[in-house]
Amino acid sequence: MRGLLSTLFVTWLGLIALQTLSGSGASGRVAEAFRDANTIIEKALDPTVPAIPDLRK
Repeated sequence: MRGLLSTLFVTWLGLIALQTLSGSGASGRVAEAFRDANTIIEKALDPTVPAIPDLRK
């Protein structure tokens, strides 16, 4: 079951990438996708960013 889910997830990501690369204005969307991915990775690896944001403010 786990192999099936990972295959479906990778296929889904591949379809998103293909749609992003093949449409009009693709270069801007590709740059935006890389920027978003970089932001997510930076947040995941940054020890000062809490995993669960504090919403008590």
